[in-house]
Parts: sequence; structure tokens; C-alpha cells
Amino acid sequence: QGAGSKHVGSLCDGCCHRNEFRFIFVSCLKITHKILVIKRLKFTDFELSDAVLDGLRDVQFDSPTPIQKACIPEILAGRDILATAQTGTGKTGAFAIPVLEQVYRSGSKGLKALILSPTRELAQQIEEQIFAIGYHTGLTTVSVIGGSDFAAQARALKGGVDIVVATPGRLMDQKKVSELDFASIEYFVLDEADRMLDMGFLPDIKKIISWLPDKRQNLLFSATMPKEIARLAEEFMVKPFSVDIARSKPNQNVTQFAYKVDSEQKVLLVRELLHQLRWESCIMFTSTKRGTDQLYRLLKKE
Repeated sequence: QGAGSKHVGSLCDGCCHRNEFRFIFVSCLKITHKILVIKRLKFTDFELSDAVLDGLRDVQFDSPTPIQKACIPEILAGRDILATAQTGTGKTGAFAIPVLEQVYRSGSKGLKALILSPTRELAQQIEEQIFAIGYHTGLTTVSVIGGSDFAAQARALKGGVDIVVATPGRLMDQKKVSELDFASIEYFVLDEADRMLDMGFLPDIKKIISWLPDKRQNLLFSATMPKEIARLAEEFMVKPFSVDIARSKPNQNVTQFAYKVDSEQKVLLVRELLHQLRWESCIMFTSTKRGTDQLYRLLKKE
């Protein structure tokens, strides 16, 4: 708005909700100075190699999410990251892309990155994304998780890989029987740290951290920041760059109920609720394979 202007025009007609911008002509009594052009950030705007960019194109990643915008430049600059973000915000890409880039740039052999995840399912998802994005880099990865061939994992570790994605328990088991050397690790990622705390992995995490070289880059991601995780971050991170992505609010049209019951009563409660509620389709989530099996047997009987 120039001096003496009497009208103010809007440069947005709602299209920014779709991450698109168009030129809109605005009638003003006076037009002065410059027109601000807003550009949507793309992965090509980061300092990424052609090999990583090719992988991003393969998986059809074009523009970074907010957490990726905030984290990728700082990680590439070598800073520790302390990020609070929920699942579904693109946080895997926020650490996978820059870690892949830096390991690829180094060109040196040996284990360079260790990524810890609370569950084997999440670890597999992380490894699959790293494999897809890093396909053109030639880097090697292995997942060290429960429910998979222990001997095959041991052989892969001994054979030499660039990136390891592991659950704490299985990595501890491998360390007990194998001569694992973590001296060359330069990047350590702790994903879903609050969930690891809930699952009782904090002592294992501290033990694993003690195996790592002092000089390394640390990246911690968590949906929430309980005091135990904050204290852990203070112990092993160096002046971390903090990122806090706003938590999404639940849909106001969804009614939520919580029931506090003993573990052995859960299946019986679900059966009772299924009889009481009016529903056409239903989706259930359980925290364990055993719980899934119990529900399956119950529903099959019903």
C-alpha cells in the first residue's frame, strides 16, 4: 500500500490453501514500489545431489512439508535437531533426505548412520523410504528388527552397510553376539522418542548411545516432549535446533470416548461396545500382534 493509497487489495483468494499462487490484478488509486512474488519451495531449492533428487522424483516428492522445510537445511548445515511433530507430518523425510545426502557426499565406506525406531513396522517403513529415495546413490541399508532372520541381519552387519535402521531390543541382541563396530557412525537418529519411553526402551537407548563416538550429529523426533525425553536430549545433544510443528486438532464432528480397564477386560469391552453402538463399518487398532489375534478370534465367533 503506497503513501496516499485509499484501497487495499488482497493477493490471496483462498488458493493458498492448495499451495498454489496466481497473479491477481488489484485496482488501486496509486501503485508504488514492487510486487511481491511468493514462490513455493521445492526440493530442488535445497543443496541436494542429483542422485537424491532423482530418488525424490521417483517417489513423486516435489515440495517439502513444513517439518522438512525447517529441518533439512539445518541438518545439512550440521546442526543437532530436536523436533516435535506427529506421525503424518513428513518427519521421516525430514531426517532421511538430509542424512542420505550427507552420507552420499562423504563417499567413505563403513557404517555412517544409525536410526532407532520403537517398532519393527515403523523401522521397515523408514528403511523402505530410505531405499526408495536413496536408490540412485548406491548406498546400502539394513533393518535390524525382531521377527526377521537374526543370522541374515548379522551377516549384513558384518558385510558392511552405510545405514542401519533398528529397534533398540534387537540391536542390543545383535551387539551381544556380534562384534559390532560403531566407531564410524556420524549420524544418530532417534525417532518417536516418546513412544520408546512408553515402551520402556529408555535404558536401552542410553546404553546404545554410550557405544557411539562422541563426535556425531544427533537428530531426535518426538510427537510429545515428556520431561524424561527432554532430559535425555540435554545429556547427548549439542545446542540442538528446536522445531515444533503445531499439533493437528481432532475433527470437531468426531465424538471420542476413553475407557480405563484392565488388560484382560479389553476384549470383553470391545465386544460389548460393538453390540451397543450403531455402526456400518469399523476400524480397530491394537498395540500388539497378540491383541490383533484376540480381536480377530472374537469377531469371527460373533
